[in-house]
Amino acid sequence: MIFYKKITICNMFAYYGEQTIEFQKNDSKPLYLIYGRNGFGKTSFISSLKLLFLGSGLLNDSSKVPAPILNGIEKGRGKFHSKQLLLGTSVDNLETKWGGVLNKTAVEEGKNEFYVELVLQKDNKEITIKRYWKRFPNLEERLIVKFDGNKFEDCEATDKLESIFPTKFIEFFIFNGEMIGELAEDMERELKEKIQDMLNITILDKLIKQIKTTKDQLQNGLKEYSNEQAELFASRGALLACNEHIKYLDDQIKNLSTDKEWIENELRNKNDIRDNHIISSGREQERYLNLKNKEEENINSFKDSIKNYGGEILFLKLDDFFSEFLADLENSQIGSNLDPQKLNELCAFSAEYLFKEYQIDRDTSSLALKLNEAFKKFTQNSDDNKTYRGIGNLNTLKILYNGLNSELNLLSNAIVNHKNSEQKFKEYNELLNQYLVDNEAKKIIDKVADEIEELQVELSKKTKEIEDNKNELREKQVLQNNLEMRIKYLDEKIGQDHRISDQFNMAKELERIILQYKDKRIERVASCLKDRVYENYQKLLPDDNVASVEIKDFNIYLKDIKNEIIPVANQSAGQKQIAAISIFWALSELSDRNLPLIIDTPLARIDNLNRKSIIQNYYFNASNQVIVLPTDSEFGANEYEIAKDKIAQFYKIENDISRKSARIVKSSIENIIGDSDGE
Repeated sequence: MIFYKKITICNMFAYYGEQTIEFQKNDSKPLYLIYGRNGFGKTSFISSLKLLFLGSGLLNDSSKVPAPILNGIEKGRGKFHSKQLLLGTSVDNLETKWGGVLNKTAVEEGKNEFYVELVLQKDNKEITIKRYWKRFPNLEERLIVKFDGNKFEDCEATDKLESIFPTKFIEFFIFNGEMIGELAEDMERELKEKIQDMLNITILDKLIKQIKTTKDQLQNGLKEYSNEQAELFASRGALLACNEHIKYLDDQIKNLSTDKEWIENELRNKNDIRDNHIISSGREQERYLNLKNKEEENINSFKDSIKNYGGEILFLKLDDFFSEFLADLENSQIGSNLDPQKLNELCAFSAEYLFKEYQIDRDTSSLALKLNEAFKKFTQNSDDNKTYRGIGNLNTLKILYNGLNSELNLLSNAIVNHKNSEQKFKEYNELLNQYLVDNEAKKIIDKVADEIEELQVELSKKTKEIEDNKNELREKQVLQNNLEMRIKYLDEKIGQDHRISDQFNMAKELERIILQYKDKRIERVASCLKDRVYENYQKLLPDDNVASVEIKDFNIYLKDIKNEIIPVANQSAGQKQIAAISIFWALSELSDRNLPLIIDTPLARIDNLNRKSIIQNYYFNASNQVIVLPTDSEFGANEYEIAKDKIAQFYKIENDISRKSARIVKSSIENIIGDSDGE
C-alpha cells in the first residue's frame, strides 16, 4: 500500500519557487481536496506529477517525450522533442506556440533549479523520488530515488521507480476527469492498447514476438547446420578418396624405386662389363678409361653444384633482366608470388644466358637439364620456403640480390669447370676409342655402351616418374591435411550446433505454452473486466439504459436491454465520463495495485444526482488515498455534505493575475466555499 506524504513542485509550469503540500494519513478518511479555479494550476499539478514519474525523455537520450505527457499538450501543436517540451517552441502562432514546462518567471530571472519531489510511504518505509532539470551550462535531467538508506540515480533510479509505480499505470491513477470522457468516445482506438498493457497482455505479445524472432534465428541456424552436415559428409568422402590415392601413390613410388634400383644395378654391371673389356684391351686403354671416369665424376659434381644453388643465383644475378623485373614489381600494386609460368620463362631465359655467357655447346643437354632442375628447386622453394614465399617483397629480393656475389663466383667456376671436364671427357673418350683396334672387343664394348645408354634413358624416365609421383603425393598430403582440419572443425561446429535443434523445439514449445496462456488469460481477464465495468457503471449510473457490457478482443461495448450496442458518441458528456471512470476503476482493481488516485476536474460534466454516486461509490472505495482537484462549483456545499466524513484535508491553489506564480496553501471548506465567486 502506497501513501503520498509530501509533494514539492519548484519552478515548474505555473508554480514559481518551492511549493510544498503535505498529507496527513487517516485510514478512515481517504479524500484530500485541492481546490483551484480553472487556469490557476490544477493541470500544472497533474502534469508535474506525470513528469516526475515519466520524465521528459531527456534522461535516456532518446529526446522522445512519453506519450502520456504529450497527450495533454500536443493537440494542435504537433509532436515535441524533449528540449522543446522543457523550454518551449519558437513559433509565434498562438495556436501552435508552446511555452514550455519550466516556469517562465524563473527562467526570466535566470533560475537553474527546476524539480518535482515526492515523499511516499510504502509498507511502512519512506521513499523519496526527485526529478530535476537544469538549463545551463547544458540542458540536463536527473532522477534520484532514496529508500532503505540507499541512493539510486538516473538509470538505476528509473528501474527502482518502475518497480514502485509502473509507468503503464500512470494514466489510470493520475488523470483529468474530462479527458477520460474523450477516451470513452473511441474505446477501440484509445483504450484497447492501454487495457492490454495494464493487464499484462501487451507484455505477452512482446514476449511472443521475441520468441518468434529467436525461432527465425534458430531456423536460419538449422539451415546452416544442414549445410554443414552435407559439407561434412562430402568432406569425409573426399578424404577417403584422398587417402586411397595417397596409398596408391605410395605404392607407385615404392614400385618405381624398386625398378630404379634394378636399373642402377644393371648400369653398374654394364659399366663393369664395358670397363673390363676395355682393360683387357691394354694398359693405355685402362689409363684413358680411368681419366675418362674421373672427368665423368667431376662433371657430376659440378652439375650438383649448379643444381644446389644455380637456379636462384642465375635468376637474381641476370643483371639487366632482373633490374627490369624489379622495376615491374615496383610499378605493380600487386604483391603476389611469382607465378610458375613466369618462373618457367625465366628458366628458359637463364639457359640461353648460360650458353651465351660461357660459350657452352648447345648440344650439352645434360647441363641444360641440370639448370632446369635448379630452377625447379627454386620454384619449389618459392612455395615451401618462407624466404621465397613472399617473393613480391622487394626488400627481401634486394637483400638476396646484393648478397650473392661470392655465390656467383662459385657458380661461374662450377660452370667453367663443368665445361672443361666435358671437353676432357670427350678427348679421353676419343683417345680410348682409337686404341680399341680389336673389332670384336669394340663390338662388345659398343653393344654394352648402347645398353648403358638405353638404361640411362630408362633411369631418367623412372626418376621423372618418381619425382612426379612425389609432387602429386605432396599435393594430396596437403589436401589430406586441409580436409582433416575442415572435418575436425565441422565435427566440433556440428556438435555445438546440435543444440540449435533442441533450442528451436524448446522455443516452439514455449511459444505454444505462452499463446495458450495468453488465450486463457484474455478469456479470464475479459470476463472479470466485463463484470467489473458493468458493476461499476451500475453503481455510478444505476438508472441508465446500459443493461450489459461485452468485451471482444479487448474492445468494450455497452449494450442496452435489447442487447444492441449503445453508441458512446451519442451519449452525454457525463455518461462518457462515467463510462471511462467505470473502466479505469475496473482496471485499477484488476491490476492488484493499491496506488493513490489523483483526479483533476472530476465532476464538471456530471449532474448532481450522479455526483453523489461517484463520490460515495468511487471516491470512497477506489483507493486508500484519493486526491481530487475540483473547482468550488464541482465540489460545493452539497458534495461536501456527502463526503465530509471521508475528507482528511483541504488545500487551495492560489495564483496571481499572470498565472505564473501558483501556490498551494492549507485551507478549510468554509474558506473555499465562502470565497467562491465562480470559476
